[in-house]
Amino acid sequence: MDIEAYKRFLMKEGYSPLTIRKYVNLLNSIDVDLDTTDPYLVAEYLYNLPRTIEAKNNLAKAINSYYRFRNNAFRLKLRPKRGADIWVPSEAQKNRVLSATWENPVLNARNRLFLRVLFETGIRVSEAIKLQFNNVHRRGDQYYITVTGKNNKVRQVPITPQLYATIWEYRDTYAPHHKYIFYSLTDPTKHITDKTARKICKQAGHQAGVPQFHPHAARHYRAIQLIEAGVSLETIRRLLGHSTLNTTQIYLRGTTTIIQKELQQKDPLFKQPRGGAKK
Repeated sequence: MDIEAYKRFLMKEGYSPLTIRKYVNLLNSIDVDLDTTDPYLVAEYLYNLPRTIEAKNNLAKAINSYYRFRNNAFRLKLRPKRGADIWVPSEAQKNRVLSATWENPVLNARNRLFLRVLFETGIRVSEAIKLQFNNVHRRGDQYYITVTGKNNKVRQVPITPQLYATIWEYRDTYAPHHKYIFYSLTDPTKHITDKTARKICKQAGHQAGVPQFHPHAARHYRAIQLIEAGVSLETIRRLLGHSTLNTTQIYLRGTTTIIQKELQQKDPLFKQPRGGAKK
């Protein structure tokens, strides 16, 4: 397999460095050559692998991307995922994460703003790290950021006037001559890396007593927040940059407690006096 050419293909398609490394590692972990092995034998090989459904699905995605690279029309079908709820930070956990601090004042301002952007916009970490000040706009009473997502698709994500003001205050104080909002302290002409972004989240999570916190959890939080507010799935899909509603609907699995809470508040059956439940 021509891995180097495949990596260049993924970069051109707009995949993040983390995803590229993940896909390359997955392809290097299998014992079949995708260039010479019949795709149906590849499918059989994948089916018999002693791995979890999630692991097989990730491998199938990597293989399918390699087939696209080779202009092979064959596609492996993903197996249904288990219906477990996704982990979503609670309001208290989110507030503790956003309260994390760093001793260096520049680092503190940059990292705290980075966390706030993740929670308030729900954009991907790969999109957040590349944000530039010229991506922040105002049109009348509308405030938004321009985001370049997967496959170089550009979308506009609304932000609050408060976040808009905070970004420009941050620029005036800490980054008056910088291109990137979340610039690297070692090379201010470049943005922070995916690794640095995840380190920021890890440090904030440990300070907050939420060690499982990761960048995508902020995206989960925003999606569930919008679902709970009654925003349509189509609007959420467009906001998050999902290509199909199937991806957006995954977040419905994180709303079990929301459903339970609403039933207890509004459903006459659930509002009846509770007796002792017998097992």
